[in-house]
Amino acid sequence: MLFKMFVSASLFISLSTCGTNIVENPAQSESVQGLKPLYAQLSAESIYTDVTQPVGKLQSFVVFRDYLLVTERDRGIHVLDNTDPEDPVGKCFWHIPGIRNFTIANNNLLVPVGSRLVTIDVSDVDNVFLRSIQEDFFEDADTNVFPEGYVGSFECVDNKQGVVIGWEETQLDRPKCWR
Repeated sequence: MLFKMFVSASLFISLSTCGTNIVENPAQSESVQGLKPLYAQLSAESIYTDVTQPVGKLQSFVVFRDYLLVTERDRGIHVLDNTDPEDPVGKCFWHIPGIRNFTIANNNLLVPVGSRLVTIDVSDVDNVFLRSIQEDFFEDADTNVFPEGYVGSFECVDNKQGVVIGWEETQLDRPKCWR
C-alpha cells in the first residue's frame, strides 16, 4: 500500500491532463473537421532500445547515473551520455508508447500510461525490457483523454484500441467528444 501511495504521488503530475474537461459535442449531429486519436499497443515488443532518434515534443529530463534521460511525449526517452555535462552525446532511444512522465527506482523506470503502471528494467541502458504492466493502477485515469491544447470536436478515445500516442486531423462523422 505504501509503495502504491509513493508511486501515485510521484506520478501525479503526469495525470494532471485527465480532468473532467470533456463535454457533449454541440456539433454531434453533423460531419465536422476534428481530431482522431492515433493508437499503439503497449507490450514487450513495443518497449525496446533503438538508435538515437530525431527530437520531437520534449517534456522533462532526469539525470540517471552518467546519463541524461529526456522524455519525448507519447514516443519514448532520448538517452544521452552525460559523462561530459557540457557536451552530452546521444546514446540511444527507448521506445515507450504513451509515455508522458516517469520516475526511476532501483534501476526500474516507472511509467504511468493511462490507468496502467508500466515497469521497465533499465539496468542495462542498451537493452531495456518490460518487467510488468499493472492494469488499473491509477483509478479512472483513462476516462478523460483528450488532445492537449485543442478546442473543438474530436473522436472519443477507445482504450480497447491501445494507448493514445498522438492525434490526427480528419473529417469526423457525428463526433461525441468536444473540448
